[in-house]
Order: sequence, then C-alpha cells, then structure tokens
Amino acid sequence: MEGSLISSRYKHQEIALDHLAKQNVFALIMEQGTGKSRPILEDWENRYRNRLAHDVVILAPKGCYTNWVVSTKDDLCEVDKWLSPEFRAKVQVGLWKSSSSHTHRQKLKDLLHVKGPRILAMNIEALNRVGYARDYLMMFVKERRVIGVIDESTTIAHEEAARTKWILENLAQRFMYRRILSGLVAPETPMDLYTQYNYLDWRIIGQRSFWGFKNRYAVLQKVDFRPKHIREQMEAQKRIHKAAHVIVSFRNLPELSDKIMKYSYRVTKDDVLDLPPKIYQFWDVEMTDEQEKHYTEMRDLAMTQLNDEQFASAKIKLDQLGKMQHILCGHVRNEDGTLSDIPETRTDAVVEILHNHDGKAIIWAPYPQALRKIRDRLQKEFGDDSTVGFWGETTLEERIEARGRIQHDDATRFIVSNQSVGKFGNTWTACNLVVYYANSFDNEDRQQSEDRAHRIGQTKFVTYIDLRCCGTIDERLIQVLRRKITISSTLVGDEFRSWLI
Repeated sequence: MEGSLISSRYKHQEIALDHLAKQNVFALIMEQGTGKSRPILEDWENRYRNRLAHDVVILAPKGCYTNWVVSTKDDLCEVDKWLSPEFRAKVQVGLWKSSSSHTHRQKLKDLLHVKGPRILAMNIEALNRVGYARDYLMMFVKERRVIGVIDESTTIAHEEAARTKWILENLAQRFMYRRILSGLVAPETPMDLYTQYNYLDWRIIGQRSFWGFKNRYAVLQKVDFRPKHIREQMEAQKRIHKAAHVIVSFRNLPELSDKIMKYSYRVTKDDVLDLPPKIYQFWDVEMTDEQEKHYTEMRDLAMTQLNDEQFASAKIKLDQLGKMQHILCGHVRNEDGTLSDIPETRTDAVVEILHNHDGKAIIWAPYPQALRKIRDRLQKEFGDDSTVGFWGETTLEERIEARGRIQHDDATRFIVSNQSVGKFGNTWTACNLVVYYANSFDNEDRQQSEDRAHRIGQTKFVTYIDLRCCGTIDERLIQVLRRKITISSTLVGDEFRSWLI
C-alpha cells in the first residue's frame, strides 16, 4: 500500500489483510489487543483505490465506537493512525451521536451528499429501536458501495434482539462487503454464532432459520419449569401444558467449526505477540455484621426456593445470585426497588491495594452504586485528578477524556469502570494493575476486560487481583470465570446448589 505508515505491520495483520482482499464477507476473530482495526481500514483504502468500494460503516458498542474516528491531543484514532496521509486527506468522517447539537446534526446531513470516501462510526445501540439512526444509516448506504463492519459482533449474537433482527432483515444486504470483528465470537455458547455469520452470509452455515440451526447443532430436551404443586394441580384438572425445549448439550460442532473457519481468521495474543505474562492474585475481604445478616437471609431463602422447585429458569437463578452479590458490594434492594448502602470493607481493601501500588490501575465493578462509591473514595484519598470514571452514567465526552487521561496524564492514576461499557476496544496499557471489586456474571465481560491492559503496547507484567469473600458466591464466580466457563452452564440441576453452599 502506498503512503507512510506509523509502523510496519505484524505478520498476522498481513495475513488478515490478504484474507480481506480475497473475500467479500469475512470474520476477523482476533483477540483483543492484536490490532484488527488496521487491516480493516487498509482493505478499505485498497478497495477505494481500485474503485471497488466507496465508504465504510463501523457499528460498535458505545464504549468504543469513537476510537475509530475521534483523535485527542494524546491519542490518534484508528483512521488517523492507519490510513495513508494522502487518502486520509480525502476521507470525510461522520460520528453518530444520539443526542447532538443542531450543528452536529447538520454535519451528518451534509455528509450524505459527499461524493468522496466517507466513514461513519455509529454506536450499535442506536439501532435498538425505530428512529432517525436507522433512517440515517439507510440513507448513508443508498446507492454506494459500502463496507459494513460490526466491531465486537457479539452485540448481534441474540437472535431475538430488535437491533439484530433489523440489521439482518434490512441492513446487511445493503452492504456490498461485510465484516465482523470479535475476540470471542462465541463467548457463551455455539448458538452465538448463528446471527453473526448470518449477517455475513446465511450460506456459510447453511441454515436460513435459527430453529433449523439449533436443531442441527444443539441437543434439545423438554423441560417443565412449573413448581411441583402447580404441575400436580394442572394434571388433576387434566389441563394441557406445553413444555419448553431447552438446550442440554451440543452436537456436530466440528462440522460447524469447519464451515465458519472458511470465512474466518483466528488470532490469539499468545500466538502472535510477545507480551509479558498475566499474574493472578486474590485479596480476601470479610463481610461486616450487617452484610453477613442480609447475605445469610438471602442465601437461606434461595435454598428454600430451590428445594421447593421455585427456580424456573437460569435467569431467575442469576437474579437471585445478583441480589447476593449486591450485598457483598455493600447495598441491599428495598421493597420499592431502590438500593440502600450498608457497611462493607471492599472499598477499604481497594484503597489499601492502591496505596501499595506505584503505577496506574483499572478498577472494575458491575454496579453504578459501587462505581460511584469507589470513584469518590479514591478522589478523596488520592486527589480529585487521580481518578476518572468510565461507565453508563458518564457522558461520551467524559469517556473520551477519561480514555486519554489514564493513558497520558501522570496525575491520573486510576480508572473506574464497569465491564459492560469498558470491556470493548479501549487501550489502557498505562495500567499494569487490574482490580476486580466484583465480577459480572458474563464470561465475555471477564475475558474482554482483562485485555484492556494486556494488549499491544504493554511492556510490564499485569497483575489481576480479585477481591474475594470466602464462603460466598465470590469464590465460585471467580473460579468459573478464570476457567472461562459459561455461567449459565453451571446453573442446571444440582450445580446451582454449589453456588449457595
């Protein structure tokens, strides 16, 4: 490719670029931190030069979609890093903002009439419902040769989600070339593969419907989730009940793997990068008397409901575990649904850990109540400039600022984030300590969040510390996530009992 680049490509990026050049639809299953945005943009430039493509659309989670097109004084965005200077000078950039000023909305409208190469970055959540985001995207791709990229494509892994249905039914075929990017294309089950590869081309897997896909690659079993007394009552009344079909195992997976790998390139950090190793540690914390009281009551209630067969699904079981974890984080849910703080020692433990660390750190917690508490405490202990926040309550501008400060501002030592927002696309290699105040129940959250610090650019050992309250669900959750086991698979049958005892 012509033009000067910041650095030479890694070998695996050369291979990825070669795959993209040969395929109209393709998946880069490249682990976080291995540099998958570069071949995507270079492929676009090559196709534009050869009059094969005009534009590119990037659909990515709200926590990372700005990385593609928004540069700061300290960090170049992907477009500015990887496009050649002469091509970059021609490119018109569009950044979608759901709530924006009149000036910004006018810029987006003007972008629709640009004749030269364009790139649009949009948070995929904007497509959740009918509205201007969907309408604008359809106008953007009209009568143009567009490359459609879904970054972190597990965001369309759920076949019943409104945005997934709309993308598959209305948008996918408008793209001349389609790409999906992900480090963990099936973080929960093989069923996650269907919609992602359906977006590329249904013929890859060879199933037009999810039901057909599920019957081919999953073993289904009828399960009656009704409590025992309800079953007996309905049987006595001779009332008909339609049992649900539940996936109990999988089959034909080698066949499925063979199909998707013809259109995929898999890269792991261990294969291609010489990164320092990860170091895992525990930091044990104790419950306060009030926490122990609430936790014991909730655990005993869960055991009673389990014995009475009142747990109808994995979702209900996860809800119960979530309530128990709320208590471990220092809050209880009231009857009206609000949360009240109770005394806890986890925040003290975080402060103690950070007082003994002379570098930068990421602190992960799944709940806004905990995040606010941690941020405020750290700013009190280490100074207002010491800590930045990165979660749903922070604005887009605040997240962009936080991303730059944690990497380049010596005064900013800590970033506090929740896994669901911060896990995708962020490079926080200035941090070599990662503290899990508490884990979420999503395997992908854990694997992706670990990679924020452990990726290209990291030169130090990265230490991961899990706060753990022995004798609680903490132990089981950390064990399962570190072994990369899907949580839902541990909630069937008697396995759920092991979470409680």
